[in-house]
Amino acid sequence: MSQFISLLNTNIKDIKSYVKLGISPFGIWRNASKDPEGSVTRGGQTDFDDLYADVLLWMRKGWIDYLLPQLYWEHSSHAAPFGVLLPWWQQHSYGRQVYYGLGLYRMVGGSGAWTGTHELMSQVREIRNTTPLSGYAFYSASCFDKLPAISDSLHGFNRYPAMPPRMKWLDSIPPSAPYLKAIPSVEGTLLQWQVTNPTREPLRYAVYRFLNDEKIDLERADRLLSIQSLPECLDLDANKHKKCTYVVTALDRVWNESRGSNAESTYANQ
Repeated sequence: MSQFISLLNTNIKDIKSYVKLGISPFGIWRNASKDPEGSVTRGGQTDFDDLYADVLLWMRKGWIDYLLPQLYWEHSSHAAPFGVLLPWWQQHSYGRQVYYGLGLYRMVGGSGAWTGTHELMSQVREIRNTTPLSGYAFYSASCFDKLPAISDSLHGFNRYPAMPPRMKWLDSIPPSAPYLKAIPSVEGTLLQWQVTNPTREPLRYAVYRFLNDEKIDLERADRLLSIQSLPECLDLDANKHKKCTYVVTALDRVWNESRGSNAESTYANQ
């Protein structure tokens, strides 16, 4: 299996160096009872011993770009506590990115810890608070239709757009900064921009809007108006605010973000 993963990564990168290779393994690599590097768990099945997947080796060698381990257990699990596995995987990331698979399906007809939203929400909070540059995925998305309560609860954690963390080992050179024009009208403000892109790489653009005399801070996700591929944007809400200041950045395939464009300001009823 390891030889296959190594060759797969090499072949992918030879053809398209920007393509990310990730694996979503079972949530236990090895139990500490069999390997001191393993987690303090009592899983009846593990990646290494039963599934022939030495995902730690693959991460150490740089053969994969990210992991998404399936952490489908609750905090109170006797065999595989969530609170044990989350930091264990984070400590064994080897500079690669780790996201976390959460067992949404456990809530469908769930009992015990999976009755109600408390367990899943505590897992989301723990990931947000303790694992920088990380994230999570749910298994499976089809369960959201059966669990309207969790959809409402998660909304507060996902109010703003988020960009995936950069993978500097793939590419660390950001695009050029765009040049921005803002054209006010009674309908709103039309933003148009241009960027030097000699390789014609497909780019995305992040459009930021700051109100009145706010300081320009491109770390503020709550000021992201849009992430898009077209080089123009119509802000229909511009005239609701006394002053709007806009900045646009360019994003490449692996989410390297350029410096901000020139700042353009418009005023209501202009």
